[in-house]
Amino acid sequence: MELAFEDALDLFRGWRDDTSQVAFFLDGTEALVKIRGVVTQVVEDEIVVSNDAARVRLGLKQAGFHYQDSREGPHFLRQISESDFRCCIEVCLPTDSRCFIFELEKSTFTPGNSRNAQMQ
Repeated sequence: MELAFEDALDLFRGWRDDTSQVAFFLDGTEALVKIRGVVTQVVEDEIVVSNDAARVRLGLKQAGFHYQDSREGPHFLRQISESDFRCCIEVCLPTDSRCFIFELEKSTFTPGNSRNAQMQ
């Protein structure tokens, strides 16, 4: 389901305020980035996901957003998240890269575990 920019920001702010655990997966044209952590910052044109070992900033200018509920999302989302998740926001970047940010179920994340960060 397509998601308006302000609605996406509201969801990101809610995850930040609730300290929801998230999985961040960027499939970029020049990089592949995967990190588990929490949304620590939401400003008008970017979000920041952090854990004890890493921090990722994602610019949101000119991005499109799609919302997927875990019950309705395609199977490949479960493979990417490597965990049970509540929902996913797909961020379609103007560079033709895609980023998936999953709100994880609480039982699938161990806070403070630096092994949850992985960058390739």
